[in-house]
Amino acid sequence: VYALGKNDAEAAIGRLRTALEIDPKFSLARHHLGEAYQTLGNHEEAIHNFRAALALNPDLPETHTQLGVSYHMLKNLDEAIANYERAAELNPRSSETQNNLGIAHRTKGNPERAREHYLRAIELNSRNASAHNNLAGLLQRAGDLPGAIEAYRRAVTLRENYTEAHFNLAGALRQSG
Repeated sequence: VYALGKNDAEAAIGRLRTALEIDPKFSLARHHLGEAYQTLGNHEEAIHNFRAALALNPDLPETHTQLGVSYHMLKNLDEAIANYERAAELNPRSSETQNNLGIAHRTKGNPERAREHYLRAIELNSRNASAHNNLAGLLQRAGDLPGAIEAYRRAVTLRENYTEAHFNLAGALRQSG
């Protein structure tokens, strides 16, 4: 997701539009315009720009990933999954994409597929704290508290300021007695 604050995103939109006026086929500018709109929570406009970037260059894995994020935010899980899968085809070493696929499958009610993707994300990058936290949540819901606690502990070890994982670990520890 675009790492800008709201004011920075608005300023970036102006500059990116100028870049696109100069060169309408600048796919990376389209991609970044989509990310700026994501920052502002305007996922419809983000989708428009990500699709425009992909029309110019269909083999941009990060654009497919971010397009999937915007579809996911709009609860269009089928489109989110389709774009995450395309991103994974283009960049099979992306832990982030595998984690996003896990989240989408979990949201869609398919925990086994979610688990496969979280494990793949961790295999690709054992330092992916989000994937450890997400896997832990699945394990906790499945009743595997020792496995969940271990995965939550790994997440907070990897990212000490990971508030959600600390909260989740506390809940799992409380639940375990």
